[in-house]
Formats: sequence, C-alpha cells, structure tokens
Amino acid sequence: MKSINSATLILLFSLFAYTACKKQKLVPQFTITGKLLESVTNPVPVKMYNLNLYRKERSGFTGSVPGISQNFKTDNNGNFSVTYKAEKGTGFASIGYSEESLSIYGIDSVLYRNAYVGWSKIPANKDTSLNTVYIY
Repeated sequence: MKSINSATLILLFSLFAYTACKKQKLVPQFTITGKLLESVTNPVPVKMYNLNLYRKERSGFTGSVPGISQNFKTDNNGNFSVTYKAEKGTGFASIGYSEESLSIYGIDSVLYRNAYVGWSKIPANKDTSLNTVYIY
C-alpha cells in the first residue's frame, strides 16, 4: 500500500512541477513611431493630436483576420509611439500572425477637422518608424 501512495505522490509532484515550470507563450508586440508636423511649408509639431491605429477585421468561410483599433496621441513635440500585439488569424486560410497592413487615422474632431488625416499600408508585425509625417 505504501508503494502505491509513494508512486502516486511522485506522479502528482512531477505533474505539478511540469505545469508550474511550463513557459507561457508570449504574444509578440510591435511599435510604430513617428513625428507629426502640420505641413512641409509650415513644419510645426502637432501637439496632443488624437490618432487611431486600425486594421479591419476580416472573416470568411475559410478563416478570419483579427482587427485592431487602438487610440493614442502625439506628445507636445508631435512625436507618437503606439505598441500593439500581433494576433493570430483563425481557420484554414490563416496560419500564424496576420500580415494584413495597418493604417493610422486622425480622429480629432476639433483640430484640422476637414483634413482627413491618415496613412495606410503600414507593414504589420515589425517595429516601424514612419519618421516625419504631415497633415497637409
């Protein structure tokens, strides 16, 4: 009877040790940086401007691509930095992390109201510097 209990304890301890030491899978994170100025002819930093990192969610019969919608702001010098997590698609068509490109849009309804600020085709799943971008 003692050997069964000892074997059970050893098995339980081994299982506990395995699950406690098992590494968590980390989801990769990537950062997009840049500086927002008003225009080439008037290179004034755009302060505290509301922006949105966006990728449309796509789904279909064979799989889906997760969307992203993440708000952020420029700082007092017009600099911005946004970090996002890479998300895996699902289904037959999506193996690994989504390679769908990203976009950044101005969402401030007061500053530059009719400018329709935006930049598209930003590569996904890599740290990216947009350097200097302009509203006009």
